Amino acid sequence: MTALPALANTQLDPTTANVVSAYNVCLTFQTWADARDDPSALIHARVLGYLILHTTARPHALVEVVNAIHSCGQDFHQLSRLGESFIDYFIRPCNTECFPSL
Repeated sequence: MTALPALANTQLDPTTANVVSAYNVCLTFQTWADARDDPSALIHARVLGYLILHTTARPHALVEVVNAIHSCGQDFHQLSRLGESFIDYFIRPCNTECFPSL
């Protein structure tokens, strides 16, 4: 999975402080996971960050993702579990139900 882009290289509205703050948490989490050479945590960090980047057109979904990230604070282990949950409950079911050949 491709690394999260720097905040300046995204389409995030800088006036949405909550969203920017959550994305910065994901960037910090990604750096932490990379430094620890933890591939699972790295994927989880990137999933969370890409959820922010790709839900901007769905404000209610974006609020939920941002709130979930903020609920973890800076606890990277808890953020990793959150990212894993998004994979298990949202991404993986879509891959197997929408695309059975995967």
